[in-house]
Amino acid sequence: MSEWLRSDVEGNVRISAEVVGEEWMWRPWGALAHTVSTGETAFDALYGQDTWTWFGDHPEAARLFDSLMDEITLADAKAIVAGVDFSAYRTIVDVAGGRGVLLAEILQRHPGARGLLFNVPAVIASARQTVPSGLIDRIEFTSGDFFQAVPAGGDLYIMKNILHDWSDPDATRILTTCRRAMPPRATLLIIERLVGPPNERVAGKVGDVQMMVRTGGRNRSTAELSGLLTATGFQEPVAHPTTTGPDVLFAALAGQAG
Repeated sequence: MSEWLRSDVEGNVRISAEVVGEEWMWRPWGALAHTVSTGETAFDALYGQDTWTWFGDHPEAARLFDSLMDEITLADAKAIVAGVDFSAYRTIVDVAGGRGVLLAEILQRHPGARGLLFNVPAVIASARQTVPSGLIDRIEFTSGDFFQAVPAGGDLYIMKNILHDWSDPDATRILTTCRRAMPPRATLLIIERLVGPPNERVAGKVGDVQMMVRTGGRNRSTAELSGLLTATGFQEPVAHPTTTGPDVLFAALAGQAG
């Protein structure tokens, strides 16, 4: 069982159940009509600041949110690591990768690889305490702002559930920053739940509403995500199927052979 979850029950969803009852999670949904009619993010209207600034002022809520991200990622990571071959990558940069749950799963499966976990300072400080002790020497912990810069020189850059938190202009800024840091042969791996045609990919659509009321972001279709990527110097993404979990897409840099 992962060291992140304080439970002996495999598949534990205790944190998810707890978060559902938190005011900061359910109250923005009650203001959905406000967002639809005005375009203003419901959370911002209710709390007078955006989600991330509010978490900075409410550390206990931020801690619970970080635990929720760990729980969600742990549930996805098994399918991702089982279905994706990471063996070609020696240096893996997890951009805003929470407290390192997915990165740790990859490194445990591929002992020849090293990881770099990049996030805001408070999350990195927490990650140093929660990453399995056997992996500490193989992970570099780096803090910063992905709107300004991300660590350079990796072979694989991972963004899991990052772009959907942000509007198209902000997502474009993040991708541009990442593109600037990537060596010519590096690859970007995007992991999100995409929006599909009617009556398909329901989770992606529910998540789209969640982003609309809480962060001002959006879940995107493959075509919408592809448009962001090609506009910021990447090739069309290539989908990689997994048996369960979110959608997995690889994007090489424009001008590089596939």
